[in-house]
Amino acid sequence: MLGAELRRVQDLPPDDREAKATGFHFASRGPQAIEEAFARLSDTGGGAPDVSRGAFGALYDRLEHFYRQDRSFDGFRALLRNHVIRIWPLAAGEMVLGQEVQARQVHSLLTASEETGITTALLDSLLTEAGVFTQDDTRSPSGEIFDAEVHTGLLHEIATRIGPNAMCEAMGATLSEFNALVAEGVLEPRSRLPKIKNPWHLPDGLALVKELEHHAVLLPPEATGWETIQRASKRSGLGVGRIIGAIREGRVQAGKRSEVFGYHGIVVELLFLDALHKQQMAASAFARSIGLRDYSAFTALIEGGHIAATQVKSPKTARLQWLMSEAEIADFRKRFVTPTMITQETGAHRNTIFAVFSAAGVKPFQPEGLEAGPIYLREVAMRAISNHQEKR
Repeated sequence: MLGAELRRVQDLPPDDREAKATGFHFASRGPQAIEEAFARLSDTGGGAPDVSRGAFGALYDRLEHFYRQDRSFDGFRALLRNHVIRIWPLAAGEMVLGQEVQARQVHSLLTASEETGITTALLDSLLTEAGVFTQDDTRSPSGEIFDAEVHTGLLHEIATRIGPNAMCEAMGATLSEFNALVAEGVLEPRSRLPKIKNPWHLPDGLALVKELEHHAVLLPPEATGWETIQRASKRSGLGVGRIIGAIREGRVQAGKRSEVFGYHGIVVELLFLDALHKQQMAASAFARSIGLRDYSAFTALIEGGHIAATQVKSPKTARLQWLMSEAEIADFRKRFVTPTMITQETGAHRNTIFAVFSAAGVKPFQPEGLEAGPIYLREVAMRAISNHQEKR
């Protein structure tokens, strides 16, 4: 049966003797060779497997029905079952060759659409934006398959994304406060497709509120001299991102009004704002603002003379810290980019950015072998992004 099906996919005429020889050639060499034969049967030649029973011809049907009770076929049948589960979009509980699938391994665009309740066209756009599919993928919804285990978190996130009004309500923020956070990159949508009405991931907003509350002191209702971050921003001319960065660095004291829910209840002491306006930005805060989590690597670049900054003693902690002026920050942005910066400037998804860099051979900036995280020379990185966008 195996040899006959292998001959069929090669458009060779039926020949019992040749079929036996071909089948024996693979089966006699063990499981790995048999798996290779199954892969040939399910190969469409287009880079994606055939996810229909017809790919295996009579082999599948006979093992499932005619020889189902024949225990001598169990080993061979198990190999085919394992192969099928790895390439077919089967849900847990479905039956394959007499046994129940324990866990889904593969999704198709169609099954993912049914599971999430998102239309295939919209889900296709979202998964393409996230780098799961390529822009030139022409497979049908049932044939557009992907690893379910690897992308289960992404699917759950996509299915639970919300709109701005729901995000505001959950965060306890006014729409103007929310829009300011978005404008300065404090909060970033998970999708930048113009037709997407629900691009926000709720945990992102809740995490920001929780972080700010952690830095805040609880205030009595009658406390004066404090303003919401939004009002403080307008009064001082400092962006909300700058103020939040200062709160994180401990340079501005945050308070929490117990009678006000969420983000709108986070306030800052006005006394500190004038001083903050004149201060330079902490290098660690700037590193976080451009998506760099490993501040020690960023510091190593500063100490190596690759990034301009000034070291001063903190008046609050007496510790030495690196500060960056607006000119130094501008100089960094002129020479370097990070994936977060590219996303902010072009709207490209992080997965797409890394895929483009991989294809174009763009490597992170590593002077003298120093690993400093996802920092790239702007000229090289943006050329690759520009070339990719022109091809699209």
